[in-house]
Amino acid sequence: MIRICYIMLAHSNLNNVAQIIKLLSGDGVGFIVHIDKKCVENTHPLCSIPEVELSNDRYDVKWGDVSMVDAVVSLIRQALSDKRRFDYFIFLSGQCVPVKPAAYIQEYLKSHGMANFISASPIPSVECGWLEGGRRRLECYAVRLSERDIATIEPRRLDFGNFRQLCKTATRGNISALLHALNIFLFAPKRKPLNNLRPFGGEFWWRMNRASLETVLSYYDANPEIRQQMKVTSNPDEIIFNTLAFNLCGNTANNLLTFVNWGG
Repeated sequence: MIRICYIMLAHSNLNNVAQIIKLLSGDGVGFIVHIDKKCVENTHPLCSIPEVELSNDRYDVKWGDVSMVDAVVSLIRQALSDKRRFDYFIFLSGQCVPVKPAAYIQEYLKSHGMANFISASPIPSVECGWLEGGRRRLECYAVRLSERDIATIEPRRLDFGNFRQLCKTATRGNISALLHALNIFLFAPKRKPLNNLRPFGGEFWWRMNRASLETVLSYYDANPEIRQQMKVTSNPDEIIFNTLAFNLCGNTANNLLTFVNWGG
């Protein structure tokens, strides 16, 4: 039997999260859940489920920010040290809904050799589908304009893309954001490559076997400069785990195993 740990990021609707957990529950299945620091809901619906452990740390998670990475790294660390000794780890949001039962998922992973499943495209590339093929995420600095809006500013580059981002900052951000963007444009150093790793980008969510996840965490801990790079990167959650998995881990499939629909 494969022992599966679901690690989850939840920020609201904890009653719904508890229902999702009950649908995924089964023999050898456990859950570790991070509840956003901003959430003030009663945690009883989760704490009343024996298989659930809450995250030791609670972060104020912001969209497109390194706090997303910090929360997940904390979850990974806790999951790997859990006395239940899980074999496989599946990362979900609090809004993911299972369309297959726990037994099917266990059998699927077993029949596919405990492969890692994570989406990834090289950066920069057309396949990535991001602005300028994702180049701006690696070579520019992120400037937060609002809760769900970020501009990317590249030092001393005179082109339409940079001009557009500076105009975006001027029209959508406040004076502090504009001054920060101008300071980056005029004085910030050029960004360095991502620790000699080939960069990949894709969806935030993933499924990984124990050996691979241990390798990813060990490398991340041994190279603190990676977090410093992610701290100034726009939406680093869609880069860091994808990059580490495809550079460091074998038996990794470019497949999310998740149906995602952003329409409406």
